Amino acid sequence: MRNFDEERTQRFSRERTFQIAGEVFTFRLGMHPEEFIEAALPYNQITMLMSDYEALERHDQTVCNFLASDDDRERWMRIRTEKRGEVGTVEDVAELAVTAEDSNKIILWIFEEQTGHPTNAPLSSGNGQRRSGQTSTAPSSSPPVGSAA
Repeated sequence: MRNFDEERTQRFSRERTFQIAGEVFTFRLGMHPEEFIEAALPYNQITMLMSDYEALERHDQTVCNFLASDDDRERWMRIRTEKRGEVGTVEDVAELAVTAEDSNKIILWIFEEQTGHPTNAPLSSGNGQRRSGQTSTAPSSSPPVGSAA
């Protein structure tokens, strides 16, 4: 018998924290499906027609919806909005600005943790040519490209 309660116990005992800009945040885990949909709604409503500022607000809203406490939400907004250093101007990565890429990666990671499904893009299959280690010296049986068969 497959024991889903045992699997849930393991899943819900996983680490629920992440660190960025020198701060450690705790996110909510084991959300009711309707709560998850509601929390993810600002992110899912981002469109190409909205301003960058509006999209960024929705990123922040989404992260805050998944954070576990008011303290986490206040610290997130502080580190996300305060003027911080840029690459090459500070020695410690914790002093760097939290970028749109950072917040997007955090959101996608939280979605993965909530749903158990990776959100990564599929890996490239390359150019389709794979070498087996041996080369052929026989002429090709395929017609040359661009010729009539």
